[in-house]
Amino acid sequence: MGRFLWCVVTCATVLVTSCRGLGSDSTVTPGAFGTDVVLAVINSLQSNCILSSDRLFLRRLAYVETRDGTDSATYRAGYDGGIWKIDRDMFTATSTCSSSYIRATCDLIKQELGIDWTHVQWSDLRKPLYSGLAAALYTLLKTQGNENNIPAEVSQQASFWSQNFHHGGTSSSANFTQLVADTTLFDCKKEMDMAFILDASGSINPLDYQLSLNFTARVAAAMDVPNTIKVATIVFDSTASIHFDFNDYSTKAQVLSAIRSTPKPGGGTSTYLALDLARTTLFTPARGATSNRRVAVLITDGRSNFALTSQAATLLKGAGVTVFAIGVGGYNLLELKEVASEPKCTHVFTLQDFSQIDSILYQIQTSTCNAHTAVTPNFTITATNQTEIKLTIQGHTTSLNSTSSTSKPPEIIPVVNVTCGIAEIYVSDTNPNPSPALYTDKFTATDGSPAYLVTEATRNGRPVYVTVVGSHLPPQAAQLTNWEQLRQEPGIRQTVCTNYYEQFPNPCTPYAIGHGKVIFQYPYDQNRFIRCDYHGNPYVTLCPNRQTFNPATLTCGYASPGSTDRVPLPSSYPNPCTPEHIQAQFIHCDLFGDAWLQSCPSLEVWDQIQQTCVADRPTAQPATTRSHSTLVNPCTSEAEAAGKQFFPYPCDHTRFIHCGVAGAYWVQFCPGGMYFDPATYICVLGDPQHTPGCD
Repeated sequence: MGRFLWCVVTCATVLVTSCRGLGSDSTVTPGAFGTDVVLAVINSLQSNCILSSDRLFLRRLAYVETRDGTDSATYRAGYDGGIWKIDRDMFTATSTCSSSYIRATCDLIKQELGIDWTHVQWSDLRKPLYSGLAAALYTLLKTQGNENNIPAEVSQQASFWSQNFHHGGTSSSANFTQLVADTTLFDCKKEMDMAFILDASGSINPLDYQLSLNFTARVAAAMDVPNTIKVATIVFDSTASIHFDFNDYSTKAQVLSAIRSTPKPGGGTSTYLALDLARTTLFTPARGATSNRRVAVLITDGRSNFALTSQAATLLKGAGVTVFAIGVGGYNLLELKEVASEPKCTHVFTLQDFSQIDSILYQIQTSTCNAHTAVTPNFTITATNQTEIKLTIQGHTTSLNSTSSTSKPPEIIPVVNVTCGIAEIYVSDTNPNPSPALYTDKFTATDGSPAYLVTEATRNGRPVYVTVVGSHLPPQAAQLTNWEQLRQEPGIRQTVCTNYYEQFPNPCTPYAIGHGKVIFQYPYDQNRFIRCDYHGNPYVTLCPNRQTFNPATLTCGYASPGSTDRVPLPSSYPNPCTPEHIQAQFIHCDLFGDAWLQSCPSLEVWDQIQQTCVADRPTAQPATTRSHSTLVNPCTSEAEAAGKQFFPYPCDHTRFIHCGVAGAYWVQFCPGGMYFDPATYICVLGDPQHTPGCD
């Protein structure tokens, strides 16, 4: 969250009043696009075990086909394939669910997502979730219902795509390979304690054991070890021992060397002893464990005492550790699923040979980086240098209208306090990774205004998932060196934080406005932007529906901030966004707080002082027909008391005066070919009445 955002998440058992946000699901919003939306769709599918082992194919497919929906042709007229670009014939092949290859998945979609695929139309694929589901079903058709038939290597996926999705032939495979090169780059900077628990028993042959060591080293090498992510290892056979602690090594090279030199005793398989050792000894401050985010990666063939292993895994997960189970060689899949955290399909992986490592390496990295911290009563987590915190609330919280009962277990109400910054909190009881693209509830915490995550989980005690995303104050705040004093003294803190938060360099310079630059990124909150008026005044504006402002396109939307996916206009194409065009529009606020963008008539521009459109060239027409300065406001208190809200505009029946509250008024225009009728107070078809003195 940055140096100057101090975020404390606590859990109490006291029900408090909170302002609750509205849910948002961009995955079912027609026309939604962007990386956040694509990842939200894939998370929804995988968390419900729908094509959960696709080896990144769906992620790559979305980018290759439509650049995550940012391509201008994605939602073109007459084509409904959506982000994954599923043609009509491809969709039709899945629509009946009659094939044995997809029948079970269709049932799963109906059971988990409430979507009867046999009733879905091709036009529904304009919703990203439906386009992703269609891509998943079509992929299963082409792999004969077996996810393991999805190629592992990128080059093989390119051929698979070219043969089954792209109609341009195999010659385009190179384009696929080139385009997806950067789509799965990964850089996890979240603080985490990660323990690798390595099976060195006699049932693991030496080649498979070496495979597990190489895999472990590659996962660690791809992460920020040992800075934000600290690694330790446990090795077990008949007994279990800690090979090295979280704080034993200070460089990544030392950690990787220690992993690769892990011994192989070769005795029995006492997996439960290793899991117990991790819970009782390894994940403790004495062994260097300091993070509230704890992950255990068990690499085994899963052939041990099932009952004892199951019991030890339950205790480990109950202690707030996210457990992944990796099967090597002749693994026991049932035991792997028993050990792993929920959902099993995203926490169980299998390794049979080196060719599969690259395909699941990214999934392991992202899954561990997205691992949640289990929240229990009286739990506290403090963070000063993370951009995101993932929490899991065991059980459920209660709604504001719920009544407590002594027979119920105590409710867990997380509280987020922030010092000098903003924390956006996304909550869901169905999506394990809430984000701006998909959440059930949203809360905002700022300095002095904590967020109380009072929500309602409807699935009988199913865990509630929380993502806390923080933004911090500008670099100028670096002069605040006595951070502990600032944190402890609310009076000083609020003064300093308020000053820095509300003050920012005004980008609305005469040069910027003269060149048509009137929209800028707001430096301290990605959900806001700066809009300039033509007097040089900056206005901080909130994006609708908590969307993210994209500085690349200067719009609010779902594309990731800083995206460079937009295609610039050719140098020979004149830029239509001139000050003249911008001045020809104005915003009309109605009584419900909604904003409506309207345009002035030809040859007129908006005049903020007169609150109406005026002639762009006053000498072009007689003053008697365009004299706005002589307009008398008819919206008097008497008119308001009489219920009169509409009045004719003098000398021009193509417009009328609309009264607001407290004497405010707006000059509005009738639709083309219509005129304001003062007798009926509406715009009507026909010839306008002549007004004497307006010739």
